[in-house]
Amino acid sequence: MEVHMSGVGTARMQSSAHAALSPQGLTSVGGLQLRPDSNGYADRDGYRYVWATFKVRNATPNGTPNATSLSNLTFMAASVDTGPLATASGTPFRNLKRFDGSTYTEPKLSALARSFQPTQKLDTSGSLTPIAQGSDLQLFSEAAVAEGQWFNTSSAPLTYAELGVGTVLPYGFVVRNPAELGTSNERTLPSVAADNRPVADQFDGLVTFAVKLPLQADPADNPFTFSMVFEVGQDSVIRVTQTQEEQNAAGNTLATQRVQTLGATEVTVLPGSSLATPAAGLDRFNVLCSVRLSGPASAPTSSFPNVPLPAVGEVTRVQGSNATLCLPGGTTGAAEYTILPFNEQSSAQQLSALARQTVSVTGPPNPSIGATTPPLGSLGALSAETAISVSPHPTEQLPLPNAATLVNTKQLSAQALPTFLPATGDKMTLNVAQGCSGATDLRTGTVRRVGTQGIIVTDDANPAGGYSEVDLDELITLFDSKVWPVTTGAFGTPTDLDTNQRVVIFITRAVNELSPPASSTVNYGYFDARDLYDSSSCSRSNMGEALYMLAPDPTGTVNSNVRPVSTVKGNFGPTVAHEMQHLINASRRLYVNGSVSLEDPWLNEALSNFAEELMFYNDSVGLPPRQNIVVTNLTTGPNASRRVAAYNTYANPNYSRLRSFVQRPDLYGPIWTTDSLGARGAAWQFLRYASDRYAANTPGATDSGPGSLTYALVNSTSTGLANLDAVLGGNSQAFLRDWTVATYVDDAVPGISPAFQQLSWNYRSIYTALGGTWITPRLLNANTTLTLNYQMYATSFLRAGVNVGTTGTMLLRAPVGVSTDKVSYAVVRTK
Repeated sequence: MEVHMSGVGTARMQSSAHAALSPQGLTSVGGLQLRPDSNGYADRDGYRYVWATFKVRNATPNGTPNATSLSNLTFMAASVDTGPLATASGTPFRNLKRFDGSTYTEPKLSALARSFQPTQKLDTSGSLTPIAQGSDLQLFSEAAVAEGQWFNTSSAPLTYAELGVGTVLPYGFVVRNPAELGTSNERTLPSVAADNRPVADQFDGLVTFAVKLPLQADPADNPFTFSMVFEVGQDSVIRVTQTQEEQNAAGNTLATQRVQTLGATEVTVLPGSSLATPAAGLDRFNVLCSVRLSGPASAPTSSFPNVPLPAVGEVTRVQGSNATLCLPGGTTGAAEYTILPFNEQSSAQQLSALARQTVSVTGPPNPSIGATTPPLGSLGALSAETAISVSPHPTEQLPLPNAATLVNTKQLSAQALPTFLPATGDKMTLNVAQGCSGATDLRTGTVRRVGTQGIIVTDDANPAGGYSEVDLDELITLFDSKVWPVTTGAFGTPTDLDTNQRVVIFITRAVNELSPPASSTVNYGYFDARDLYDSSSCSRSNMGEALYMLAPDPTGTVNSNVRPVSTVKGNFGPTVAHEMQHLINASRRLYVNGSVSLEDPWLNEALSNFAEELMFYNDSVGLPPRQNIVVTNLTTGPNASRRVAAYNTYANPNYSRLRSFVQRPDLYGPIWTTDSLGARGAAWQFLRYASDRYAANTPGATDSGPGSLTYALVNSTSTGLANLDAVLGGNSQAFLRDWTVATYVDDAVPGISPAFQQLSWNYRSIYTALGGTWITPRLLNANTTLTLNYQMYATSFLRAGVNVGTTGTMLLRAPVGVSTDKVSYAVVRTK
């Protein structure tokens, strides 16, 4: 069958069709009777879109009705090598002529014929949009159109020579029956036996042939006339193709309707498709990364689309829960890719990944270390305990009080902190019951040390064998000389509601009592924002600045939990720094910033973990942020002992939490509502990444204190993501997306851009020395679907390799019928 178009590019465009090939043509179809219906063209974005619709009658070209119904009739593009019907350069196009009637000569003829691409009928009244009654394009795999896949009426396979063609190209146009639109018979032409049709002039079917071609630099070179050659046959497979022009919301709707109406058994998509998963599952998808436009299958001379091979370290991103990727193989060896789904919403999202034509990865890089050797140097092993409670502070989510409920220092209750500077040996009674309302739990303590910034009070009922006098001297010195200047310099000074110009540090067994018997975790301390409220509205308030710290318990007096002095003392520094951030944050929001709410727990905890890290930099002797610290920076040189001690005390807990995240990043995200070590680890690392990127790229920014990201976050009137977004100029989502990539590629993949670098720490170096596993990726097995339930703002690291000369495909989808733009995928070539 030959379809001819003339007058292309003018208001007098015409189309016609006639039998161009011999009757032995194709399967059981000896030919069809076609009649022109309509045609048109449009010039958009450097292309000319041309289409012609024909009426189709279930009859031979001479008008004789066929005795059987025909379904899935498809006009397959074909080339003819020789003879009067020869097509140009292995394409289905012939009779290419200019407006003046002149023919094209080589090499222009070949270049032009090979530049045609099949498409669909589009609404050209405004922007090009797909329409339901024009989506007739069908794309095929090479296997589906190979020799031996064509049959005559006796079911004998046919060669291309027997078909009378040089090759069949893997695209065509399928006939539809408008009278059956919306039914499973939409692609069936009725038979004479069924209802005495087709009668004369009864054309039941329609088919639209549509192509696009680049507009020529010289308008006179644009084709005015051309013909296309087709083989016609019935397809035993019910196929639906989503065209490139349908890769939008409206096109997704149209393609989904076709899939559902026809009960399609194969859904063909191109790279970039976001078509939702059909009811039959991901297996129904056929991803085509390249469609041959000319030449034999063994040596194509043109094709579309063209998927470039990314450079190693290049990162591309796709927005939306449903994505279709093509992954080219390497030029001298297998290429390797890591795909990072990222759930950008505040609820969990199930996502599936199906890879095809991929192979196992060999690296490098191989980020899963799994070292079995003991830790190097004198770095301590990753902590098995949390340095703080894994429960959120119970009053941090209270709404801010109005002026009447703020602390009035003229109205003191029995447990209120004194409004004068106490002396060593003075007694002090404090409530330790958390929250605002309910019965109080009063504990009496003795003032043991009065420093320049802190007051240490020990509970009179603490277990025996606690801190010595020397220990207490060291603790008050630590607070006054290090914790106070580091935290207040970073975040601002807290209020002084009790006018004693100091923070009370209450070392009390009440903290020990928070851990149940034989508990595997330890709560080393807490801050309770209720102490910043007036007792008239918050009866449990101590109305002043106080921190509550774990007491040593060498014999396990409290709940049989042994808490050695050395362990409790060793965690005093990071814990009191952690809780100081909470105190500063809450008190400044209540009394300084004019905020209307307290900080969200996830960001509040991230800032407190950040405070712990700041203590490391303070103690590490010449290791500031943004130095990409490797293990030898810690374990060698004249300051090695101090740096190792600083790491073990202040950085190790964050590394322990972070390990929980990177081993199962689908379970945790930096923004959380359910507290966990993995979530806290993610939040800390993200805040470190964001702080470094902010300091490196914002004029006048600093790593700590006024001018830093963290100072701006604490001294703010907004909370959570809104707070982060305000400080980052609306770029918080971009920072979050880029951080997920940086977590995987930093210090492992060459050629990455600065946005994907973690500037302060070489995590792989540190984790190798610690003997702990770093990132645990997921290896994608070809043709096996991996489905994970991603928690809010969670990700995963999916790896796949692609051999030389091969293009792998990747289907990334939400469940059947689900589509959301609150998911993105980053794709990075790692090798």
